[in-house]
Amino acid sequence: MRQRFFPAIAVFLAATAALNAQSFNIPPNGGASLTTAGDQPWTNSGQVRVVASPTTPAGMAVFGFRVNGTLAAEATVPASPMTRSARIYAEFGNQVNTGLAVANPGNQPVDVSFSFVSADGSQNRQGMLPLGANGQTARFIDQEPFSITGTFVGTLTLTAPTPIVVVALRGLTNERSEFRITTVPVIDLTSSAATSTAAAVFPHFAVGGGWTTQIVLVNPSDNAISGTVSFFDSTGQASSMTVASVTDSTFPYSIPARASSKLVASVAGTGTATGFIRLTPASGNIAPSAIAILSYKENGVTLTEAGVAAVAPASALRMYVETSGTTGQPGNIRTGVAIANTSASFAFASYELRNLSGDVVASGAVPLPGNFQAALFLDELPGASSVPRPFQGILRLTTLTQPISMLGLRARYNERGEFLITSLPTVPVSTPAVTQPGIFPHFADGLGYTTQFIFFGASGEATSGSLNAYLGTGDPIVLPAR
Repeated sequence: MRQRFFPAIAVFLAATAALNAQSFNIPPNGGASLTTAGDQPWTNSGQVRVVASPTTPAGMAVFGFRVNGTLAAEATVPASPMTRSARIYAEFGNQVNTGLAVANPGNQPVDVSFSFVSADGSQNRQGMLPLGANGQTARFIDQEPFSITGTFVGTLTLTAPTPIVVVALRGLTNERSEFRITTVPVIDLTSSAATSTAAAVFPHFAVGGGWTTQIVLVNPSDNAISGTVSFFDSTGQASSMTVASVTDSTFPYSIPARASSKLVASVAGTGTATGFIRLTPASGNIAPSAIAILSYKENGVTLTEAGVAAVAPASALRMYVETSGTTGQPGNIRTGVAIANTSASFAFASYELRNLSGDVVASGAVPLPGNFQAALFLDELPGASSVPRPFQGILRLTTLTQPISMLGLRARYNERGEFLITSLPTVPVSTPAVTQPGIFPHFADGLGYTTQFIFFGASGEATSGSLNAYLGTGDPIVLPAR
């Protein structure tokens, strides 16, 4: 199954020379959603470029995979920035693999150098990945040219003389031999975020009762870094976990240069512990890039995984939301929202919910005492119980006092009635507007795969544009959307 997600380019599509640009329009405070048709008996793959005016909207792609008509997995990735140097968490072995797609948006070929570093900081393997002009390649790390063998846990760093774009996914083959996909953050080593010393927050975790949370930390620097990971319940009280046979609420981390670290939390008993996590670098240390992998297992089978990136608090945030169907029944989709106030002071979070046309359908406020977390489904927000179904829209959350952290999870019941989740990233309203094209270095469509593209202006601005799809060879491809 994994080879279908990152397949060889289908040569019989090379005759499709005419570019089929899918257009979209985002009204003020609204959004847009397009999903590939996914109905051909083969898998198309390549890159998608978003050309928009006057600014490029915030965007994300949701990869969906169906087996015999049943949704088996979803994973969400944001539109990727261009960079000359990127680093990801990489893992291979024990039914886990890491896949990445690398796109060259330039009109000249480029050789991308790569190097693997194990979790202990030792060099593992290095080599070169050639990319043609406007080209793209997608591989798992056990495939050429990466060719990782045995068991590997660590990082993969990519460096290029001209800008490239990278996306990464974790693949898990579960206890039923079904393929699951999870987002893996890509660190732009040339950005200011790679040198940040600020604390970060996971607004939600779940451990016990079938849930597992893994905290993955990646060192973006060439020096060892250290700090702590602390667990809190929804009222801000320390939440006791067990990590590597040690029971506590705060755990130290120490990560060698260019390497990674992973903490797997568990709790005693049959209940589920939930709350938020604070990641605090040691004094003078930069912060690691961090992801929480939330997994849910039922009757001994891992049904779903979702990767949630650690975020910095902000005063105004926007995110895409969706709901449809009957709660708990096959086909049901509900958006869950976790909001964390990790300061000691009270915060009052007002929200505004608009449909994709930009019309207000609900508004209200969520009180957040100091060191408090609220985890709600969209229809549980005060004043949002009458939101129509089906619904697609944009949620904006604003505080006038303390910055807060927010994340979204899209929960759904598939055709077998199984519970699946995928993350929905939040975007600070203060995010600077950009005019350069946005790039999704990978899409997959057909033979069970679809890709949903979601867009909205980070600050609510109106914009219009088009999605332009290309094969890995750089040739344009028709990308039917619905």
